[in-house]
Amino acid sequence: MELRALSLAEEAIARRDSWVRSLGDPPSGASRRERWLREVSTVAAYLDRWHIEGERTLGPTPDRENHEQTAQREKALAAGKWARAISRPAADQPISHAWNHRSIFRGELKCDPGSGSGC
Repeated sequence: MELRALSLAEEAIARRDSWVRSLGDPPSGASRRERWLREVSTVAAYLDRWHIEGERTLGPTPDRENHEQTAQREKALAAGKWARAISRPAADQPISHAWNHRSIFRGELKCDPGSGSGC
């Protein structure tokens, strides 16, 4: 499963798919690039598993009754957040993990530092 996700991520990167571009540029350092690719692979696995395509990066919000997809979507959202953070130069990295993301996944992920969500 992990190899498939990695393969899907690498193919999407090579094609410059819009969802990959929304996660920032691949970092130049080997260690950061590997971490970034791992997060991109998580998003790729989610998209593949739920057959999601189109303009909205992670597709529509799943029905609350679909606990499996909802949990996997949350993981993909978190992975997207981390990929975006990893893609930024180290000097631009925030000290705290609690910052407000307005552009990741076209506004689908919003982190409220006061929510206690730890994002």
